[in-house]
Amino acid sequence: MFVSGYNQIEIISGYLIAYTVLATAQSLMVLLELNLFFELGYGIKVMAEMYLVMWLLSILSMALGMLVSNFARNEGQVFPLFPWLFYLSSSPGLSCPSNNSLNGRRSLAT
Repeated sequence: MFVSGYNQIEIISGYLIAYTVLATAQSLMVLLELNLFFELGYGIKVMAEMYLVMWLLSILSMALGMLVSNFARNEGQVFPLFPWLFYLSSSPGLSCPSNNSLNGRRSLAT
């Protein structure tokens, strides 16, 4: 792509726009299919909030992947980041601090 005259900012922004459109469509389709197949019965406000959370998580994961791929020169430089990413995504205290007795996790009954 660099041979055809595009610079790095144009290439990255093109990927960002295209994947954002795909993430938007995919989040909307998943939410609509869940509502159709499982008859969730939530109101429009709750569905919009769930869509916003799904969309933000997909955009965040896409941005994190682009960030890692921009700093890595080859695939071997990405592998040391995997444990760090898994730790951050699985530790409830870092992502959602809470003072309840379930150690940061919410019960489905409440």
